[in-house]
Amino acid sequence: DAVSNAGAMGLMQIMPETGEWIAGKLGLENFSSDNLLDPETNIEMGCWYLQFLQERFDTLPVMMAAYNAGHNKVKEWLADPQYSDGTNLTNIPYGETDNYVKKVTKAYEKYKELYELG
Repeated sequence: DAVSNAGAMGLMQIMPETGEWIAGKLGLENFSSDNLLDPETNIEMGCWYLQFLQERFDTLPVMMAAYNAGHNKVKEWLADPQYSDGTNLTNIPYGETDNYVKKVTKAYEKYKELYELG
């Protein structure tokens, strides 16, 4: 029953609008934002979205930024030299997204260290 202050729902914190878009891509009928509180549905949709982002962005930090801020917003940033070198984000204009990328990167590095991945 996790719901963020911004309205992101479920284990993978999916916004209702993103859930509706993903449901359309997956051909899920009768989707309602309440479906995002079902763990199985939420994880299926979140994993699909991560795969979608991985196919579109070259680096993990850019993919993470897109998961947080939205893939269209990140595409705009990548096209703007104020925010990007064309491949990487050099300046993330949303503080929440910048903090999210830093936090997830730190956790990712720790997991790699602990489980000797990489």
